[in-house]
Order: sequence, then structure tokens, then C-alpha cells
Amino acid sequence: MVKYAGTKYPVDTNRTFVTGTSSGAMMTQVLLGAYPEVFKAGSAYSGVPDGCFAVPGSTATTEPPGWSNNCANGQVTKSAKEWGDLTRSYYPEYKGPRPRVQMYVSATTLERESQATLLTMIQLARNKRQHSQISQLLV
Repeated sequence: MVKYAGTKYPVDTNRTFVTGTSSGAMMTQVLLGAYPEVFKAGSAYSGVPDGCFAVPGSTATTEPPGWSNNCANGQVTKSAKEWGDLTRSYYPEYKGPRPRVQMYVSATTLERESQATLLTMIQLARNKRQHSQISQLLV
């Protein structure tokens, strides 16, 4: 849809962003992971990481389609590298720059381990100057 709009309207492809809150934040993460060549950055507020809701064997017609209580309740913990590897595995042939990511989360909604994972992701992004930028706002 975004590529189609670019063929019909004057679009600056270097300024194509995605954002969302809650379920929209989850979709923001999915779009950034699945279409890194389309989106330059995204901002997610109160969502979950790309791949968190992946339920092996589920399909769109499964009831419910791929719902993960562990993910929804903040009980899925992975290292920054594991989350990154999961996202990169969806599009392994893509070798270009990854979109920048800005995440806003509430400290009250995160388990301590999830907070540590998020802080580790931020530190890795800063230390290694990776293509993705991850920031947080603890409110």
C-alpha cells in the first residue's frame, strides 16, 4: 500500500514512518521488521516487540489467531540479540539499513526482566551504533 501510494502521489521515500499505540504499536514493530526497505523509522507506544506474538502453527483462521498470553502479560523475555535475530530472520536476504525505532513504555507495565532487556537493547544501540536506534521514556 505504501509503495502504491508512492507511485500515485509525490512521496519522499526517505521520510516514510509508521507509528501506533497498543495493538497499533505491535503492528508498528511488525511493519518495521517485515518492510525495512519501506519504512525509515517508527515510534511505538505501549506495544510488544516484533515476533513476541508469534505462535508456532497458528494461522489467521485459528481461534484466536496466534494469541500469546505470555507476550500480552509481559512474560516473554529475550536478550536484545535474540529479539534482533528473530526480526532479521523474517527477511534474511535484506542487507540494507534497518529502520530506527523509538519505544515508549511505562515502568509499571514492565516486569523487571523486561526492563533489563529494554535497557540492554538501548545500551547496545548506543555502544555499537547499530542501524536501529532504540530509546525509551519511563513514565
